Amino acid sequence: MHVLSGGDDATVRWWDVSEGKQVSRWEGHSDYVRAAAVNPAAHGTWATGGYDHVCKVWDARSAQSVLSVDHGAPIEAVAFFPSGSVLVTAGGTQVRVWDLFGGGRELACLSNHQKTVTCVTVSPNAGPDSSAAPRLLTGALDGHLKVYELERFQVTHIQKYPGPILSLGLSGDAGLLAVGLADGTLTVRKHAKPRADPAKAGILVGRRSRRAPALTAATYRYFIRGQSSKAAAKDSVIAAERKAALAVHDKFLRKFRYRDALDAALSTRRAEVVASVVEELAARGGLSSALSSRDAAGLAPLLDHMRRNINDPRHAPQLAALAHRLLDVYGGSEALTGMLPALTLLLERVELELRAQDGLTRVQGMLGPLLAASVGAC
Repeated sequence: MHVLSGGDDATVRWWDVSEGKQVSRWEGHSDYVRAAAVNPAAHGTWATGGYDHVCKVWDARSAQSVLSVDHGAPIEAVAFFPSGSVLVTAGGTQVRVWDLFGGGRELACLSNHQKTVTCVTVSPNAGPDSSAAPRLLTGALDGHLKVYELERFQVTHIQKYPGPILSLGLSGDAGLLAVGLADGTLTVRKHAKPRADPAKAGILVGRRSRRAPALTAATYRYFIRGQSSKAAAKDSVIAAERKAALAVHDKFLRKFRYRDALDAALSTRRAEVVASVVEELAARGGLSSALSSRDAAGLAPLLDHMRRNINDPRHAPQLAALAHRLLDVYGGSEALTGMLPALTLLLERVELELRAQDGLTRVQGMLGPLLAASVGAC
């Protein structure tokens, strides 16, 4: 039985446990050696990481370094994939994954922690019950433990601890998780649902199981369950409510394309639609951007809408304010100069409405005494 050690003297030593003697001394690091891991597929191959930012892979038979990779930060932890062909280094705020068979080619750089990553481990059984995919676990001084799937190296789970994490360990069946914190606290968590033991479940090696696989969210059948089921005679059938499709101007508003939203509302030639869009633009502070940078062709639909609806009491106040905004934006510009015929029509419609209002005011003044006299006579 042999054991490997690394220390502050920047050396790595290979020991014979039974004799208690040093077998060999490996030199190659230039700073403290802080991490080591054995290759699970080849027990004579070890990886060590130091504060010199370098991770070295050693062959115990020749006591020589066969590969070196630069992590870019002081290395706190190293680990091998179960296959032994991929190496993981952790240090600083990053975790790097290396392809050993590819000559130390970097496969991924994970930067999901905010503080120094202090520990890392790879478990072949930490995936869902329905999958044998391994998982990568990392712990850091930010108090977060993160679990990664190894196909795209995406974070699948996060656990927050009350203090900085210094170490972590996972049982062989991934049922127990032990985490050591900087204040000396050791936390042990147990998997809420015990993993099925193939021997106890009656599954024989070499034979196909007759039991249906568990229906969990890790399977496709979970998301289509019940779609082919038919309602019984006593069941109540509730029709699914269809969501109303968004209008074109609403889609533009959701994308903050205010000018396109106003143009889409004007194309409907519905005064209430244009009024609601203008109110929404004013509430969002986007009315100026919707009106600006328009040429004569871009102003024509807006002026036509104002001409057609300026005499409607429901929209007159809003359209009057909109006209003042247009004059503020385009006063003296060539775009407004090219729209003089349309402005003239709008002015005539306003004058016609004012004369009608003046006539109604006079009629109201004439009817007032008559109504008062008729009420007094009664």
